[in-house]
Amino acid sequence: MTTPTEALLDAGLAPLDAAVDGHTDTVSARGYTHPALGDRTVVRLVPDALAPAEDSAMDFLGFADGDRSEPLALTRPRGLGYPEWALIHDPGRRAQALALVRPMEKAARLAATRPGPAGDEFARIAAEVPIPHLPAYWEQAGRAFLAAGNARTAAVMFGRAREAEQVYSLPVDEATRRESFLEFAFAGALTVKALSAHAAELSGRYAAGRAYTEFRELALRRTLGGLPPWTGLLKQMRSLAKAAGTDQLEQERELLRELLSVPATSSAPEGFWKSARPTLVALGREDAEVARALLGMFVDSRGYDDTGFHAWWLELLSDAGAVDLLADPAQAVPGGAAGWLGRMIGHTRSWRRGLPAGFLDLTARIAGRLRADGEPVGLDGRGGYYSGTIAADLLDLCLELEVPVTARETGRRHLDLAAWVDHPHGGPRRDLRFLRADPVWEPLLGEAVANYPGGYGRGHRVLEDLLPYEYLHPYVGRRLDFLTGALGGGLLQVREGLEALRGQCEGGVFRAFPEHLERLAALDVSDLLAATLNAGIVDEYAWPALEEAARELGAHGSGGTALAGTAGWPYFTLTSRERAIAVGPRERAAEHLLDLPKGASDPVAFYVQGRFLVSYRHENEQRGYWSDAPGERLSFDYSSVVHSGRWRNDLPGVAQLTADGARMNGDRALRAGDPDGPRDRHLLSDGTTYWAEAERGDGLVEVDPATGERGRTSLPAFLEELPLRAGERLQPTLSSLAPLPEPVSGGPLGDAEGTTGFAVVRGGDTYRVVSASGRALEVEFTGGRRGHHLVIGQFTPPGGDTRALTSDSGVALLDTGGRRMWSCHLGGACDCTAKWGTPYLPPMQFWNFMVPRDVRGSERLRTVRGADLKELVEAAAREHDSAQGAPSRPLRANRTARTSAGRGPAFTVEGSMPRSREAAQALLAAGDRTPDPGLADGVVGLADSAVRLRGDLDRYLENTRKVRETADAEPEPDGLVTALFRFLPHLTSRGGDVRGHIEAVSRRLRGADGPREQDTPPRASFDWSGLPGAIGPLAWSAASPLTGEEERAAMVDFLTRWAGTVFADPDVELDLGAVVSPEKSDPSATAADGRRRVGLGLVPARSGPPGSEDRKFSQWFAEVRSGDPLPLAAGQEEAGRARVGPGWGTAAAITAFLAALAENGPVAWDEEAVGVLSERTGLARSAAVLLLHQRFNTNALSADDRRALGLSEAQVAIGVEELGVDRVERVRRDLWPALYDGVLPAAGEAAGLWTPAGARAAAERLAEAWNRRGGARTPLPESVLEALNAPWRPAGPATVRLMVDGSGHPALARDAVSRVEVAEQRNHTYLTLRHDPEEASELHRLLEAFALLIPWAYAELPAGDAVRASVPGLLRTLRARLRAPGLLLNASSFWHADHDKVAERVGGEPYRVGPGAGAARNIEGRDNGTVVLARDGGQMHLWFRPARLDDGVDAAALRALLQEGEYPSYGRSPVKYVDLLRSPGFTAIAERIESGALPEGAREYDPAASVPELSAEVAAELGLSDDAARLYLQLLAVLEPTDKRVRALNGWTPARHKKAQAELLDGGLVMTAKRSRAGRSVFLPGAWTDVKQGPDLPYETWKAPLYDLGAGGGGPARPVPGRHLPTRPVPEIFAEAWRRTREGDAPGL
Repeated sequence: MTTPTEALLDAGLAPLDAAVDGHTDTVSARGYTHPALGDRTVVRLVPDALAPAEDSAMDFLGFADGDRSEPLALTRPRGLGYPEWALIHDPGRRAQALALVRPMEKAARLAATRPGPAGDEFARIAAEVPIPHLPAYWEQAGRAFLAAGNARTAAVMFGRAREAEQVYSLPVDEATRRESFLEFAFAGALTVKALSAHAAELSGRYAAGRAYTEFRELALRRTLGGLPPWTGLLKQMRSLAKAAGTDQLEQERELLRELLSVPATSSAPEGFWKSARPTLVALGREDAEVARALLGMFVDSRGYDDTGFHAWWLELLSDAGAVDLLADPAQAVPGGAAGWLGRMIGHTRSWRRGLPAGFLDLTARIAGRLRADGEPVGLDGRGGYYSGTIAADLLDLCLELEVPVTARETGRRHLDLAAWVDHPHGGPRRDLRFLRADPVWEPLLGEAVANYPGGYGRGHRVLEDLLPYEYLHPYVGRRLDFLTGALGGGLLQVREGLEALRGQCEGGVFRAFPEHLERLAALDVSDLLAATLNAGIVDEYAWPALEEAARELGAHGSGGTALAGTAGWPYFTLTSRERAIAVGPRERAAEHLLDLPKGASDPVAFYVQGRFLVSYRHENEQRGYWSDAPGERLSFDYSSVVHSGRWRNDLPGVAQLTADGARMNGDRALRAGDPDGPRDRHLLSDGTTYWAEAERGDGLVEVDPATGERGRTSLPAFLEELPLRAGERLQPTLSSLAPLPEPVSGGPLGDAEGTTGFAVVRGGDTYRVVSASGRALEVEFTGGRRGHHLVIGQFTPPGGDTRALTSDSGVALLDTGGRRMWSCHLGGACDCTAKWGTPYLPPMQFWNFMVPRDVRGSERLRTVRGADLKELVEAAAREHDSAQGAPSRPLRANRTARTSAGRGPAFTVEGSMPRSREAAQALLAAGDRTPDPGLADGVVGLADSAVRLRGDLDRYLENTRKVRETADAEPEPDGLVTALFRFLPHLTSRGGDVRGHIEAVSRRLRGADGPREQDTPPRASFDWSGLPGAIGPLAWSAASPLTGEEERAAMVDFLTRWAGTVFADPDVELDLGAVVSPEKSDPSATAADGRRRVGLGLVPARSGPPGSEDRKFSQWFAEVRSGDPLPLAAGQEEAGRARVGPGWGTAAAITAFLAALAENGPVAWDEEAVGVLSERTGLARSAAVLLLHQRFNTNALSADDRRALGLSEAQVAIGVEELGVDRVERVRRDLWPALYDGVLPAAGEAAGLWTPAGARAAAERLAEAWNRRGGARTPLPESVLEALNAPWRPAGPATVRLMVDGSGHPALARDAVSRVEVAEQRNHTYLTLRHDPEEASELHRLLEAFALLIPWAYAELPAGDAVRASVPGLLRTLRARLRAPGLLLNASSFWHADHDKVAERVGGEPYRVGPGAGAARNIEGRDNGTVVLARDGGQMHLWFRPARLDDGVDAAALRALLQEGEYPSYGRSPVKYVDLLRSPGFTAIAERIESGALPEGAREYDPAASVPELSAEVAAELGLSDDAARLYLQLLAVLEPTDKRVRALNGWTPARHKKAQAELLDGGLVMTAKRSRAGRSVFLPGAWTDVKQGPDLPYETWKAPLYDLGAGGGGPARPVPGRHLPTRPVPEIFAEAWRRTREGDAPGL
């Protein structure tokens, strides 16, 4: 029976006499009566603090007050909720508040399951909440999320409550807000931002002592509520304690003691712990409990991966005495010392990092205790992502110190050798001698070396990484023994072994182990082919009935028609695009002529109860029909039976037909006429009972085919009765069982009667496969290359031994040692060559119906030897290059392959490889007979694979030879990589040696013949082919003051070495060019007279010659010239060459320049040089500065660089735009040499660059080079540059210049004619808009830019400015161009499901889009005179004629189309720009500028200048001073009147501005508040539109109509795309704002 106390606690209350901590409120019973209830009384338990609100709410509902009880219980106090707050504090609006209760309850119900939509709903409701109510409302929203257990979102809601108080300067009830803070703090729902702001408020509102106490309580409650301390907590507490005059240190010590006992503290950020360090160290030294608490504090390390925090924490533990305590056997440690160390190992490691610095030292310090305790340490961390991984150096240390460690569990532990190799913390590297000497743990090291190559997350690793450590050489050799020892047996095994070698070593390892390379070279593919054929191939068997059907449908083993296959044991159905044929064990059962709509694809049919269910893909939908009812079309979803066979089709257990012909697939059986069925599952049956794989685990459950209901878990008797040995486990989902319609014999799966199938048993790496007839086979198999292959059955070739079959996205054959001989997909021809004789290979279960093709031919294959195959292999080698589409990955089934023809109908073995086929037939004939052609084709397929394998082996051997002979690379310093990356096209690889590569090429070009030149040059990390003749830019950069010292030193070294090469020799004539060829080849050559051409080894990718799109191999070359070019090898073609001299960069010039640099240091470009460059080029000063310092990209300048140059971030952006280099590639390839190479001083004048005169001269030369490139420019007025120096700019300087003079731009100078064309590129067609002149294609961009520039120039630039004055003329020019009748502009492109509906809305006449150059198709569209519509696939394209864009029906339809849909595009469409440029507002703006009404030098947003009469009227009517009236009009009408902007407009000092603000505040016309991103502190009263990001600032909602701003598209709709700008004269805006204020629509809450 529940006691009264328990009942109270269940209700969240406590007895009156309960011991409580903190504040409480009493709860009483309150009675209410209502006329409709008669004598009955409603009783409510209400906290006394909320009683007034409860009474008001009941009164509003018609209830009368009744009796009141004495206090009955205690409860935690909470702030007034909503609408309670309104009922007490604003009863006049209680109806409005109570009307929101129901929507709030709806939103609260969403909070638990859909917090995002709940938050959106609360935000929507907030628009209806009176502004003074917002804090209480948002707190109530927060309580809804607290009730749902979502403290994070509750904290956001609480923050909005505080934000509302600040934004609207609302009065605050201190007691109520304090209770709210405590309530949310204890719930763990206070953000750091809210707490920090509250700390500042407490200091301002209360005495220092009270402020400290209250904030301390808040911080503790928040942590107790589950939120960790924040970074600035201790700093804030110190500040408050200092103000209170208390002992700061003692207070902090007590606070930390309390925090260390709270679990949430372990998640505190790094900054908190570093702030607390001195105090924690002192506390830990004097109090063992604190040290013990620190040991138990495993700080949440998320986000600390790269900060070194864990190493820092270990230092803290040491300094605080915690490690000493841990080392003392007499001191208790939570979990024991071994347990603590094991947990810390797991805590500080992840897949991205090893143990932190200092961990080994800590382990050594506590080793004595660990030995004394005798508890083994779990070195693998015990649990988590990194479980099972042991740090090699830590294990070695523990073995040295005899620290007990957990015994090795086979297969569960492995060494992290990668972290040992990386050795990130420096210091001596342990040589692992104790690990190598330990018999228990030493095998792990061998496994670690074997598993080292490859890796994940730390970059690609290879065995070469281990060569520097000689004590690991035996393990490396052992790994190579395994890799090269595996290169035997069948073709597939060798191919996979070769792939493993490629991935695990780059070739350098064979310098130390040359014998393994010899083993590779000795491989004979003829012997490998013989071993594969000896084992047996799938083409030795055929299912005659299925093969007849497949060939009839157009398929053959190496190509032909693509077929789809489906199982319904014992029938199998093949489907082509025209027919479906169902085949039984001996003959076909039925066939059907498909009835597919035009455009249908991927047909597939299922044979069910004598009929076919046909499915196909049409218009992105899966459709279908039953063959006896083709008029009734069906639709299928993703889970439908028609999608069966796309997953796990290589495993046994196919669908089977029941006795009445229904198709049973592991669920409810599919019957003829059913609209759909479930997808296939793994199925077994003995003919009576059906078993399917369980939903979870790997068991089987009985299934009722009539209903699909799942019954008990069981096994067929065949599996149930199979005896298992110790350690073995049955694999039910790999096993198979099906009833046989008749006995079978002589097939690849063996003889069977009654049932057929295999039981698969696994014990470790050993599989045992037992057939239903009792034949057993054992094989050891580790799972192949990737561990995805599973043993599923047996295969016996005619006259051969039985071997195991595995799954491999198809099937694969294992030899007796578990090595894979061949594999191929199920289905039709694909990219594998192991079934060229079989037109369609069905799932393994159907192989029961196969019979030998050619018994005598198979007998020959059992005994064939490598020597017998030489003729066949030679024939295949001669022919495989001409075999169209020959597979690139033979033998193995590609995991992404589909059941489609791999080479198409053009390829046949007979037609494409006739000599090979003849050789195979001769091999198989063994006398006067004709062997089976399918068997012969299968042998040819494997011979082709053998040839390809030989080619791959030869290429690997050649590449390995080059690597072995490559000169040792010198590691490149980081500074050089950084420096060169700015100048060279792209970084080709890390870890190269570009300096060594350049010097090696130079030596070869000079004709040096020493032993060093016989080596292959080291790999270059950069494509440096652009440097010959253009080295000057690097020298200029080396002298730049912005270049760091490390980078400068690297560049000086690079230039010094360059000076010693042939590329700096003025007496040598060099050509630089490129060679292309069908295959990768070296263009190097040597003439009889010693002249040389050297391939640079650059651009070797299959990307075509430099600047070309041809799909050929290409490579740069350099050639010494003294006559005709050297001839090219066969197959090579020159792709251009150019004469390159050293230019400025002769050896003498470089040497002199570097000497001057060493003597004088970096060049300091003075202001005079900047001015010269700016004046001579017309560039803005910022652009001149960037040009002198070689910085063309905003990303190239750090904040320190900008400060050094005296440029703001906006000025840097202006400078970059002014320079107009929009592609980094152009800078590196073209601009650097054109500008800088000829500007540097000659050898004898190098030192002059460091003098003022020399710097000016260099600036003059640079100006000349710049002007040669593009001509001098007209300077922009300073007023324009000043206005552009802002975070947002309407356009770049080049576009601004066009406003003043656009005559030089063809798009502005004359009318354009446009046409829509079908273009083609790389076999892809698309629609494009062509213009005459071509430059008119930029009109789209210009219209957008001018739509912004016109209102910006009008409003932001002063009267008299040339750019502002150009607006009327520009507007006339633009309107003239838009009147061109032949001009078309893009309106939009979008996806739409119903093209006809859109075409109907557009209307008009048919429009034919013709083909352009290279295209060959037409596209039909519609044209109504204003709008042109065309469809390309599912995408709609709209164009419009600006000349016809008016207010008519056609134009209205276009605007409506652009404003519809999920993503309306009108606001960013050229249609919008044209509408703006033709608008009456823009006309009025132009007229206003031409009128000259604004005094010169004044700006429109200064009402004293633009509307002086209105300003005087405001002053007189409101009794304000001129300054106050001026400011009030600006606050009313200027959308973003930031303090900075107002002072600039009015020419005010801060003091004058504040005086005017004070006058407005005193008059109650404005209010003060704190609002994010506002840039001011004085606002109009009323609602606030918050703009979180972008160029626009938040603004008072009252102003929105003045700028035609309204809600739309998720935020305020902009009349000018991209920025809030005026679209009519500003005086009109001032006048309307004042009119609204006078007529009763003044701003207010």
